[in-house]
Amino acid sequence: MIRHATRPLNSEDEITVLNLMELQRHLMLMYNKLWFGFLTSFPGLRTVQIIKYAGRVLQLADQLFSETFEPAFLEHLELAKSNIPEHSNGRVIYEMLVRPAMLDMKTSALTMP
Repeated sequence: MIRHATRPLNSEDEITVLNLMELQRHLMLMYNKLWFGFLTSFPGLRTVQIIKYAGRVLQLADQLFSETFEPAFLEHLELAKSNIPEHSNGRVIYEMLVRPAMLDMKTSALTMP
């Protein structure tokens, strides 16, 4: 990756590049699963996994860009109605099943002895 840079990268640039690559990976995973998840059942396991990939994309985008994308994403998810009454729409699924499972550097940091 670094050898393809058009200029020397400092450590901050390298972290940005790695975050962009991870964001792209999760976008590809999200779209790869999309056809099999939403078209079968809502909210099935595949659908929740798709939304988890999207949640990771949102986390990375928040770190990389000055704009936050989650509010607009949640508005779109509200339009996706669920077959299960307690999961009335995609936003509820995100808030119940995806957001609590998200990790960040603060919550996932290991304590060293």
